[in-house]
Amino acid sequence: MNLLFAIDRGFVSQFLICARSVLRSGGAEHYDFYILHSDLTEEDMDNLRRTLIPKATCHFVPVDPAIFAGFPTYDRYPLQIYYRIAAPRLLPPTLDRILYLDADTLVINSLVPLYESSFESNYFMACTHTRELLRKFNQARLGIEQEVPYINSGVLMMDLAALREHLSLEQIR
Repeated sequence: MNLLFAIDRGFVSQFLICARSVLRSGGAEHYDFYILHSDLTEEDMDNLRRTLIPKATCHFVPVDPAIFAGFPTYDRYPLQIYYRIAAPRLLPPTLDRILYLDADTLVINSLVPLYESSFESNYFMACTHTRELLRKFNQARLGIEQEVPYINSGVLMMDLAALREHLSLEQIR
């Protein structure tokens, strides 16, 4: 199973907790972790590799932050949030699908059913809350006036092959 993460040095400990939860509950025999980053050191990468072997292979993909010049950032939304969107351009062309997880996600159930789902001509699959109370909570929390479903972009299946054909970072900017 291919999993994608976008982290900086400040999120290494959260990523390790997430990765351990994946290894414990994710349901696959083996994982390929693709880690988009711009500031991890060789020591950071070696520590992560040692911690996650043998059930996972870590692929560290350095990202040049200059790619995202002019993209808006905020305290809550650092530059790394854009890395997942650019993943189809940053990852090996041999990958056709990947599951992005925010580094602070805890996996308590199998990821296999989501990972194996059909995209049905969509570029992404994401999770939402189905309970009315949670929908209303997120509507109030985010200041959304219309009643629309909350989409959790921290758990995001990506059809990399389709996105490579249609993704425009300029349009996203």
